[in-house]
Amino acid sequence: MNKIHKTRQTWQTPFGASILAILITLFCFGKANAQCPTITFNNTIAPNGTVGVAYTLNASATTTSGTLSYTVSPALPAGLALSATTGQITGVATTLTASASYIVTARTSTICSATQSYTFAVVPPCPTIIFANTVTANGTVGVAYTLNASATATSGTLSYIVTTALPPGLVLNSATGQIAGVPTAPTLPASYTVIARTSSTCSASQSYIISIVPASGSCPTITFANAIATNGTVGTAYTLNASATATSGTLGYTVLPALPAGLALNATTGQITGTPTAASLSANYVVTARTSSTCSLDKIYNRVYE
Repeated sequence: MNKIHKTRQTWQTPFGASILAILITLFCFGKANAQCPTITFNNTIAPNGTVGVAYTLNASATTTSGTLSYTVSPALPAGLALSATTGQITGVATTLTASASYIVTARTSTICSATQSYTFAVVPPCPTIIFANTVTANGTVGVAYTLNASATATSGTLSYIVTTALPPGLVLNSATGQIAGVPTAPTLPASYTVIARTSSTCSASQSYIISIVPASGSCPTITFANAIATNGTVGTAYTLNASATATSGTLGYTVLPALPAGLALNATTGQITGTPTAASLSANYVVTARTSSTCSLDKIYNRVYE
């Protein structure tokens, strides 16, 4: 009996791999790739580091399945390291480094991964900044005024800003920290905060209280807009116009004694508003309109809240 020998023919590619093997490989890769979990980074922003200061950056991610491991490229600044298991970048930077991007890769396998870019620099530590003066004196309308709001720094060059507009006629020199000028109008005592900085991240501040008083014998005329007040009623909204006008300067308002419960005086507009919550006997309330510590006018309002 003759034996029939069956043979299997395999087509070879020019590279020596069978077409069947290539197809199997492509099928397996596609199947595995389709089953990759969703990987999401928990943080996308990185702060700058400072030489000699502990640094932490959360570069971790979450995945719908599997366990993540982490790598980073290029190498992190000297002193910093990425935990391959937690995704935390920590350490104490030892060298100044220009701003650069570092790409963290989170992967569950060689074919399932996601990346996140973090851009940061390592900057020098902030210098010590000390203001030369912490005391202020009042100014007078028409009289030259100078306040030394300068500071010193252990390194770097300082520049200065003030957070609120100074009284009319006064300016802050952004290079020297001197406040100077000739005041043109009286102002109430107010706080002005000067900030001295060497960079956007290194600064110190000092507050100065400045009041501009009128020249001797030159107080403005202050006139109250309303001479009378109506009674108020418990539970009903109440308004009393206790404002005034002045021939110069800006007015501020105070009242004594304390108003009945539920009412308040607006220190800027002079309006007394609110809803009384309890009955009170007839009483005198003295509203003071003032342009400076030496220029003011009182107005007495007598009312009852029932």
